[in-house]
Amino acid sequence: MIPVLAGLVALDGSSLERHLISPRPGWRGEGVELAGRLSQHGPSASLCLGSARLDNRRELIAQLDLSQAEWGSPSPRDAVHDDTHLIHRAWLRWGEDCVERLLGDWAFAIWNQRSRSLFLARDHYGITSLYYAFGARHFAFASQLQDLLALELVPPRLDEGHLARLLLCWPASSGEGTVREGVKRLPPAHCLHLEDGRLQQRQYWFLERTPPLAIRDRREAVEGFLELFDQAVACRLRRDDGGKVASTLSAGLDSGAISVTAASQLAERGERLQAFTAVPSGDVTTLAGARLGNEWPLAAAAARGQGQIDHHPVTAEALLPLQGFRQALAIHGEPLHAAANMDWLICLNRAAVAEGCTVLLIGQSGNGGMSWQGRLSSQPGPVLWRHYGPRIWLRERIRPLLPPAWLRDWQQWRRAGHPFPPHRRLGQGSALNPALLKRLDLERRWRSDGSNLPPRTALEERCRFLRPGCMAGGALHAEQGRAAGLEIRDPSADARLLAYSWSLPDRVFIDPETGQRRWLLRQAMAGRLAEAARTNERRGLQGADQVLRLRQEGPDVETALQRLAHSPLAQTMLDVGKLTDFWRRIERQEDARTAGLASSSWSRGMMVGLFLADWPAR
Repeated sequence: MIPVLAGLVALDGSSLERHLISPRPGWRGEGVELAGRLSQHGPSASLCLGSARLDNRRELIAQLDLSQAEWGSPSPRDAVHDDTHLIHRAWLRWGEDCVERLLGDWAFAIWNQRSRSLFLARDHYGITSLYYAFGARHFAFASQLQDLLALELVPPRLDEGHLARLLLCWPASSGEGTVREGVKRLPPAHCLHLEDGRLQQRQYWFLERTPPLAIRDRREAVEGFLELFDQAVACRLRRDDGGKVASTLSAGLDSGAISVTAASQLAERGERLQAFTAVPSGDVTTLAGARLGNEWPLAAAAARGQGQIDHHPVTAEALLPLQGFRQALAIHGEPLHAAANMDWLICLNRAAVAEGCTVLLIGQSGNGGMSWQGRLSSQPGPVLWRHYGPRIWLRERIRPLLPPAWLRDWQQWRRAGHPFPPHRRLGQGSALNPALLKRLDLERRWRSDGSNLPPRTALEERCRFLRPGCMAGGALHAEQGRAAGLEIRDPSADARLLAYSWSLPDRVFIDPETGQRRWLLRQAMAGRLAEAARTNERRGLQGADQVLRLRQEGPDVETALQRLAHSPLAQTMLDVGKLTDFWRRIERQEDARTAGLASSSWSRGMMVGLFLADWPAR
């Protein structure tokens, strides 16, 4: 398990004793309290605290010219055990530029005793988290928000704008915001330097600036991809605790590709992969609509085809939706965008731990990376006409000629999941209080935010999926995994694999002979992944049984809504009346639009409401 990361620095050299709730291990240096795995070199010249799993440790050992005796370990396997120590040695050799040489999932802090400066950094696009609070006298940081808040250095003030953007599905442009004023995230691919009370933050890696790769043919693209993909999976199978390796396995390409590849590599060691698939608790045919509501059959085909996978179905019957919201709030300390997924994700993590697993592989970052679907406008006109018809051909020809703002409004008007006939006004389909939307001037700010305009190029569209340098979605999975006793790892977020897929010309991701999208990963998985799963183009619907399961806890929902109706803070942020109307529809109707409402606007609004009802107790 990657260790936690937490630290507190007194900027004025004052005592930290009154801020520490309980004695913590690893106290070192004047005015510095660090808890976690420490590395120290020289006469207290610098201290390193890390939460890390390095994927290129052997290369780093060679580059640093570390001898066996100097490393102080009797065996090659143990010699590369302490990744924090290796990060410290890299910092001593290359300074802050060391971040460009470290690959894997990592976050670390360096305290320089001589200059009394602090350096924080987070990996390229991994699943780590790093929060910090900067005050007049103290600077605190932690890999878990709850650890940071426990120091009580920051007054309990809500960031209304952050909560409003969450309810509107409008991500903050920088990825720094949290629900509390004064507490920020350090985004991926960023580092931070604190000295003399001055804070400087910079981004050291830009995925969107990856230079294009010239390839001779499509076969070369597949071969290059497979080399990096196999490496990305292999380095995430490493573990020292003797536990089993698990994976999430849906009907999708990403999880299927990761699962069968991991199973094959584990089989060479005489081990089997434990794969877990979320299954609905009832018939979701009418709720899923055109989507795939039950992904078990295709996932099972992938598991059977590989032959080295123990496949486990997971239902969320032990944790109903509102219970999932509450437990997720206890883990993360703030409401989340994907509220409807909390119950089955928590149940899946618990099921993996019950089977003796300590590592869980996910494919959170695949859609914008290795399984990118390609942009139709990158294809020649004859290909579009032949495979997609005149309507798509005409759309792709007209779209570049239309004003971006007009396209944005049209997409907002057509956005799925609205409980009422769609309107162009921002927030119509959300649980946000219209008075707050007006007070924060969100309509004007939303329209002036260029990130809300429809993407004009494949690069812009891929940035909407992954938001490089802003926010890695896998970090939330990692926080939940840690709470269950699992280490979450995402091969699809490997920086080398992401850069390679972004370097390929967009035309490679669509097959000109058949018009099939996501061609690169489909072709790479030929002969590995069962054909039914490899060629499936029907999208799965996570939590398709949300409506059915919400009805099972109807009395608890009614009680929660009454509590929100009597909470002044919840009334300020939420339109509780609209949230109640949403619930009445969920009680009565059973169709795809109701399912979309239950898993988006309603669940997100209720998770925010439960959080606000307990504020500031959290």
